[in-house]
Amino acid sequence: MLEVRAMLEGEAAYYAALRATDEQLARVDKEYQQLLKRDKGETTLAKAKEDLRFHMLIAEASQHLLVVSFSEIFTAVFNAIYGCCRVP
Repeated sequence: MLEVRAMLEGEAAYYAALRATDEQLARVDKEYQQLLKRDKGETTLAKAKEDLRFHMLIAEASQHLLVVSFSEIFTAVFNAIYGCCRVP
């Protein structure tokens, strides 16, 4: 799973750089800035949720159907493992 995720993240970043709207890029940047601030004092699960949210924004910004679809599968697997609600 980790190898597939690593491959997908590269593809997502590539297509996001090509296709993302200014609004999508602004959301990715905002989430990244928040991610940097939240690093301290959070639980491992909270950090994992934040990381997943950040990478989902990039996947959505890629506007690539397969990247988005596979990324949603990773969200479902994450939620199944940790018994969490949907990561926004």
